[in-house]
Amino acid sequence: MSSFETVLLIIAIVASLLVTLQLLTRLDNNKYATGLLATFMFLQALMNTMFLLVQSGIILDYWYFYRIFSPLGFLIPSLAYLYLLALLKNQTKPRVGDLVHTIPAIGMFLNYIPYFRLSADQKQQVLEAVVNNYAVYVQGQEGFLPESWVTIIRLVMPIIYIPLYYHVLRSTRTQFDPSNPFDKKLRHWAWVFTNAVVTYFGGVMLFLAVYLVPEPIATSPQFNNVMAIIFMFTFMFSAGSFLLFSLYQILSPNVGVGYILAPNPLHQGNGHSAMASSGTSVSGGKIESAVPVSGTRPSDDNELEITKDEIEQVRYVLDTGQVWKSSDVIISDIAREANLSVRKTSFIINRYLGGNVNRVINRYRIMHAKTMITSGYLDDHSMSGLYKECGYKNKVTFFNAFKRETGMTPSEFRAQKVGSH
Repeated sequence: MSSFETVLLIIAIVASLLVTLQLLTRLDNNKYATGLLATFMFLQALMNTMFLLVQSGIILDYWYFYRIFSPLGFLIPSLAYLYLLALLKNQTKPRVGDLVHTIPAIGMFLNYIPYFRLSADQKQQVLEAVVNNYAVYVQGQEGFLPESWVTIIRLVMPIIYIPLYYHVLRSTRTQFDPSNPFDKKLRHWAWVFTNAVVTYFGGVMLFLAVYLVPEPIATSPQFNNVMAIIFMFTFMFSAGSFLLFSLYQILSPNVGVGYILAPNPLHQGNGHSAMASSGTSVSGGKIESAVPVSGTRPSDDNELEITKDEIEQVRYVLDTGQVWKSSDVIISDIAREANLSVRKTSFIINRYLGGNVNRVINRYRIMHAKTMITSGYLDDHSMSGLYKECGYKNKVTFFNAFKRETGMTPSEFRAQKVGSH
């Protein structure tokens, strides 16, 4: 690799690790989606670091790491898919069927058992051959399967998953309101993330495919010249897209976890929280929609038929507070209480009540916390009693959510209210 390519890849790796650290501080939202994205970013950084170490020969000093992490790379395409599902369909925990996505990684771990059982000297010999000629990495045999077969599996996996990415984007389109700035940002991030990931996989696939060219062609001088050009462009595409979704997430940390706040909502002089900017308003202790509803919405292939009564059913369930006071509440709980389907409930919450179900639940919880603080709850009860009453599992999660929603900690909010009286 050239010096420029090396520097670009190092910057992308560092950016991805920063995103991982950033996401680990955001686990108070949809923990499942956030955890999937953090794992995806970390594995991207790990796989590219190993590639860089092999290309530079530095791996010879750390030979014991070689191939240990390789099976984890087979999780990356599926992690992107599961993340999109969790983010756009409000999935808050894995399903039993999701275990099927771990089969390639488990299979590759089993495949490399013969290599893992080699002596230290034998492993170093294998690694020296790879460093001297990277083609050995793709065309040799270190496990039960020839590496050419393993490479084909790596090429096929993105081909399977890429259509699934775009299917998730298309199937969730009607759940987002293009006039809602929060939905718009979240939808835009989903497309940026997907396109960047697809571009990255495209570059990696082309890079690997070149090594599968038959030897008579691969050894010709003409092909070597073409290969050098291909490598340059594929590397730019893969490393560039890798860097793109890392930097995007660093600059817009709330978007990737599905929790987007209006810019400085509390400091605009109106005293409203972020829910006021998300198409909702507060009246009489309830969150009310600012989106007009006229009888029913048209029913076609891309729309659900929604009535005023159904919207009021969902709003009533949320207004009573018994659902979101549970720390383990998910969209199906709300749907069951409202006697509606999960899809229709999700659509109503996204279209009429302010966006992603996790954001709406957080707003209800924080609004309830503000009401309790204002009424003097903390005069006779502890802070732990407050956050449990509002549906949070721990103090840190509650404090983070409260500060994001109001711009203050609960104690600061209490002091302000006491001072105003």
